[in-house]
Amino acid sequence: MKFKLKYCLTISLALLFLFALTTANSFAGSDMERLEEVWSTDYFVEERWTPQSLHHLFEEAGFHITQDEAAHIIELETAGDIRASHDYTMNILGISVLSGVIGGSGGGDEAAAYTSPAGVTSRLVMQNLVIPAAKTRAAKKKEDAQKALNMPRTFGAALSWEDVDFDNSGENGDLYGATIGMAWDNENISYGFMLPYDYLDFDSFDAHRIGLLGFGQYNLELSDSLSTSFTGHLNYTYTDLDLDNGGSDDVNMFGGGLSAAITLDKDLYILSTGVTYLYNTDDTDFDNDEQHLIKWGVNAGVRNGDNGVFNVFAVWNSDITDYDNDPDVDEDYYEVGMEGSFTLSDTFGMTIGYKKVIELDDFDADQVYLGSTWKF
Repeated sequence: MKFKLKYCLTISLALLFLFALTTANSFAGSDMERLEEVWSTDYFVEERWTPQSLHHLFEEAGFHITQDEAAHIIELETAGDIRASHDYTMNILGISVLSGVIGGSGGGDEAAAYTSPAGVTSRLVMQNLVIPAAKTRAAKKKEDAQKALNMPRTFGAALSWEDVDFDNSGENGDLYGATIGMAWDNENISYGFMLPYDYLDFDSFDAHRIGLLGFGQYNLELSDSLSTSFTGHLNYTYTDLDLDNGGSDDVNMFGGGLSAAITLDKDLYILSTGVTYLYNTDDTDFDNDEQHLIKWGVNAGVRNGDNGVFNVFAVWNSDITDYDNDPDVDEDYYEVGMEGSFTLSDTFGMTIGYKKVIELDDFDADQVYLGSTWKF
């Protein structure tokens, strides 16, 4: 029996690995053309495969398929249905790669990792816990009074929309997010949780993600205007992924991190800077299924009367993971943005902001967000 399978799959796996590291969503046109050419060529050597040996070939290349899936590929090849074998293989491998990118730690490519649960979690930690936007005078006064009474400090909610474009692959999409959270204070200790939800609507797939982030923070007043904080957190995210061609998967991601920050509050203006380390891993069994990320950020705010404040911020991100088959792609990038906050009553405040990603090759992302807080 003459199989076209061995070299065909080996070359297609290499192309799929390139796909995972550059687009995280779909093949570039030239890669697909090369794959189609390989699949239709008749010069491959005869090779007899078993589900076990084919499964092992995929595992060695860093892709996970079950032995049942391997058996189905062999069945299609044996029947001479090369087109169906090609489509089925691309589908299951596409799910394998995309699961690690969209549901896990990002798969080693920073543009893809930005849209991953690991990226979303890192931004929640940095912008809400490490260097949060400066508060209005009225909000700060209310918070100080609540701290003295050990009352729940804040219930907050935020909505966001982000436009994302992968220029190389032409894969574009929208990220819609919603987050709620609660925090309490007990002397110098703050603790609480956040519940983030994301819906991703891209050209070739969509996904629902829901997470839980718990944190504890120690706050130390160094002087009347200078303070520092140390934060630890644990996080979990579940992702339900659906490809437009019918494939689907679910992924679990776990992680945590440590952070430190210092803030100078001179009433009119507020400066803060902080650094955080985050670790995340997922259950995809993909080679690059974990991430070590360092973030350093700066926030500057100017208060306007008692009820208004304007903030600008910048965050540097550096992926320090030692990846297998380390991709030759950007390992750091920046996020810059601005937001305005307004205290509308003793218990209610509103925030509107904009953020952009820069210094990532062939990738663009712009986010608009709206937040509200209730203090009681």
